[in-house]
Amino acid sequence: VHYTPNIFTGIGGDAQTLMVLAGRYADETFSDFGEYPIDATGEFLNLHNGLFIVNKSDEGLELSIDIQAYIEAPQIKPYKALYKVPIFTSFGTIFLLLGQL
Repeated sequence: VHYTPNIFTGIGGDAQTLMVLAGRYADETFSDFGEYPIDATGEFLNLHNGLFIVNKSDEGLELSIDIQAYIEAPQIKPYKALYKVPIFTSFGTIFLLLGQL
């Protein structure tokens, strides 16, 4: 029996920086961090997760993506370490969150 752990990926940061990221991805200008920029940010992450999954599938490892969720004040309880990787951009810092739940 082969066990594949549940891996968590997320994007974090302040609302202004995430709003700019979402706007660049969606080719839009947002004035507040509402439903549309939240969805665009999630789709940006899904795009990259999807590319990772396709590459792993080509290597013989079958993975899947669960439905994304938006958590404003996260209370994430990882099974093991949770990594918060800063990504410095010209419009602010976003964080790639990686962990095992």
